[in-house]
Amino acid sequence: MTIKIQLRFAITIIVLALVTLGATELYRQRTDTDHFKALMTQAPGAVNYERDVRPVLDRRCVVCHGCYDAPCQLKLSSSQGISRGASKDAVYDASRLTPMEPTRLFVDATSTEAWRRKGFSSVTEGGDKAASVLMGMLHLGRDHPHIAGEPLPKSVELDINRDLSCPTTPAEFADYAHDTPFGGMPYGTAPLTNEEFRVLSSWADNGAPVMDVAPELTLETRKAIVTWEELLNGTSNKAKLSARYLYEHLFLAHLYFSDSTENRFFRLVRSRTPTGEPIVEIGTRHPFDDPGPEPSFYRLRPITSTIVSKTHIVYPLSAAKLERIRSLFFDATWAVSQLPGYAAGTTENPFITFADIPSRSRYQFLLDDVRYTIMTFIRGPVCRGQVALNVIDDNFFVAFLDPDYDLAVSDPDFLPQAKSLINIPEESTSPLTLLQQWSKYYNSHRAYLSFRENAYFEHDPEGREVTLDAIWPGNAFSPVSFLTVFRHFDSASVVNGFVGELPKKIWVLDYQILERIYYNLVANYDVFGNVTHQLLTRLSMDYARMEAEGLALSFMPMQRRQDVRAGWYAGAGAQLALYLGHSLPERQRPSSINYERKDVARELMTLLLERHPRFAIRLDDGHPLTRLSQDKGGFLKWMPDVSFLKVEGDDRFYSLLRNKAHDNVAFIFGEDLRRNPDDDTLTVVEGIVGNYPNFFFRVSHNDLGRFVDDLRAVNDEKSFQRFVEVYGVRRSSREFWAMSDWFNKRFVEQQPVEAGLLDLSRFRNY
Repeated sequence: MTIKIQLRFAITIIVLALVTLGATELYRQRTDTDHFKALMTQAPGAVNYERDVRPVLDRRCVVCHGCYDAPCQLKLSSSQGISRGASKDAVYDASRLTPMEPTRLFVDATSTEAWRRKGFSSVTEGGDKAASVLMGMLHLGRDHPHIAGEPLPKSVELDINRDLSCPTTPAEFADYAHDTPFGGMPYGTAPLTNEEFRVLSSWADNGAPVMDVAPELTLETRKAIVTWEELLNGTSNKAKLSARYLYEHLFLAHLYFSDSTENRFFRLVRSRTPTGEPIVEIGTRHPFDDPGPEPSFYRLRPITSTIVSKTHIVYPLSAAKLERIRSLFFDATWAVSQLPGYAAGTTENPFITFADIPSRSRYQFLLDDVRYTIMTFIRGPVCRGQVALNVIDDNFFVAFLDPDYDLAVSDPDFLPQAKSLINIPEESTSPLTLLQQWSKYYNSHRAYLSFRENAYFEHDPEGREVTLDAIWPGNAFSPVSFLTVFRHFDSASVVNGFVGELPKKIWVLDYQILERIYYNLVANYDVFGNVTHQLLTRLSMDYARMEAEGLALSFMPMQRRQDVRAGWYAGAGAQLALYLGHSLPERQRPSSINYERKDVARELMTLLLERHPRFAIRLDDGHPLTRLSQDKGGFLKWMPDVSFLKVEGDDRFYSLLRNKAHDNVAFIFGEDLRRNPDDDTLTVVEGIVGNYPNFFFRVSHNDLGRFVDDLRAVNDEKSFQRFVEVYGVRRSSREFWAMSDWFNKRFVEQQPVEAGLLDLSRFRNY
C-alpha cells in the first residue's frame, strides 16, 4: 500500500474516531441486438470479434482488465464488459465514508443504457483516433513505445492504488495524452505486434462489434443442470433451508461437472424464472439478503466471460457429490418447522439462520472441499491490497479439527448456547458508530472465548482428546486435508499439502472458526462497502486468526504455549493487542502429544507429516533450486514476492515465492516497521502458484546451477540489476508477451480445470 493511500486511510480513521467521540442464458443471457447486427453486416474479410479480436484482447488486455480492480472498471473479458465501458469510480477505496452502489457485471444492470445511467461511458464509440478512447489508447501506446529491454521510466506509475484519470471525452483524452505520454495501451509493457495492432484497430474502426458465442451445451450437461436444479428447488422447508445454505456457500464458485469432458463453468444464482426458462438473475448485495416477495429459483448460469485465474475458484459437481449432498442435508434426519427470515442482525449469522441443520452436516460439507472454502477468502474480493492481507503471515500451514473432536459437532448443546455470542460484522454502517460496533464485537468475542474454553475444559480436563487423532485426516472428497497459504504482499494463494520448509506458524480451524471466517470475509464482505465495514471486517479476521492460532497452541505443551505465542507476536505493542484480543484461557487442557524439541510449533508440523507423509510437498533434495530455500535474507531482500522461472531445455517451470518475515501481524498500519528482512525465506514450487506474477526469469537447463549461484551472490541493488540483465524478462522486453503466453499455456496444461489467465497488473519494473 502506498504511503499516500495509507496516510489517507489513517487520516480517515482519526477523523472518524474524533467525530465518534465528539458525537458519542440470455443477458439476462441475451444477445445485444445492435452488436449482433453489426457483426452480421461486416464486410467480407473484416476482422471477426470471436475469431480474431477476442484472442488478442484476452492475451494483451484482459491480463490487466478482468476483475473488480481493472483500471477504470473496464472489464474486457466479455462482450458485456466491453459494451459497458469505463467508470471514474474506483471499486476499491479504503477511505470511502458511504457505501457505493454495486457495479457487478451481469448482475447490477442488464443493458448498455442501464450502465450509462450508472456513470459508465463507452470506450469504443466512434471509429477514429479522436472519438474512441480505445483507439486513442492504442495509438498512444503505439506512438510512445518503451526502450526494449530497459526499465520503464519512473513517470510510469505501476502501483495498484495509483490515481486514475479515466478519460471519457476527446478533450479529457487530449489532456491525458499530453500529461501521460507513456500512458497508452497496453500500459507499461512491450508494444503490440503489427498484426495485433491491425486486428484491434480494424475492429475499432468498424464500430467494435462484440458478441459472445458460447458453445452449445451437450445433452449430458443439460441433463446434469436439470438434476441439480431439481434438487436445489425442492418445496419442503427442509429442502429450502438446505438449498439456501448451499447457495450462500457456493455463490462465488465456478461450478463444473467433473464427470463430464466438457470444460464449462457455471455460477449458482437466484433467478425469477424456473428451470427451462431464460435466467433473470436477482441481484442482492449479499447472498443472504432477501430475494423479495416474488418467487425465486436456484439456477446454474453458464459463465461466458474469459476465465481469469484470480477469480476462478472452482467447485466440482458430480454424481457422487450429488449423493453426498443428499446424504448430508436432504436425506439426513432433521426437521425445520419454520423457515428463518432475512432480518438484519440475524440473516448474516449462519449459526442462527441454519441452526436446524445438523452442525455435522454443515462442517462436513465445508471439509469435503476445504481448499475451495479457504480459497474463497484467500483469493476472493476481500483479499486485494496490502491492508486487506497484512492480517496474515506470509507463509503458514493450515489443518482442521476432526468433527468427532469438535464440540460444536459432537455436543448438541454447544452451538445453541454459543450462537448468540458469535457475531458477524454488520454491513456498512455509519462511521459514527465505528467505536460502538468495535466494542460490541470485542465483547462478544471475549464472551465466546470464555464459553468455549470452559466447555472444552469441562468436557476433557485431562486433555485425553488433545492428540494427533483430533486433526482431520481427510476423506475421499478431500484426500489432502492439509493446506499451505502464501501471502504475496497484496495477493495470496492456497495450495494443497504442507509445501516447502516448515514455517513459523500453523493454524488449526474448527467448524465455528471456519464458518465464521467464511461469512466474515466472503458472504458478508461488501467490496463496495464503506470504511467502517472494511475496518470491522479486518478486526473480525484478527480475532479469527488468533482463535485459529490458539487452537493450534492447544496441541502444544501447556507450559510452552505462552513462549510460542510470544514468538509469534514479538513487541510490546503486539503483546498488548494480543492480550486485549485473545488472552490465553485460565483453565487450559494439557496436550497428550509427546514433544522432544525446543521448537514445539515446528515439531507439531513434523509429527503431522510423519503421520501423513503424502501431504509433504517439496523439491527433491538433490534439485539445484533447493539451495535457494536454505538461505535467509541475503539475496531475498531484492526478490519480488512471486516470480515464475522457465527452465529451457527440459520444459519445466517453477514459482519462486518470497516469504517476508514479520515480528507480528497484529496491526493494520506500519507493516514496514515490523519487518525482519534478514529472516525472509524462499519457497520453490514446481508449477504455477500465484495469480499475479511480479516477474519472469528464464534459464537454460544446463545453466540452472549457475542461475542459483548467481542469485545467491546478489548482495545489493546493483548486483540484482545485473542478475536481471542476464536472466530476467522485463515489462519492456521483446520477449515479454511471448513469455506471458508461454506461462499461460503451460498453466492450462498443468491444471486444465483450475487454470485461468494470469494477471500482469502487479508485474514489477526492475
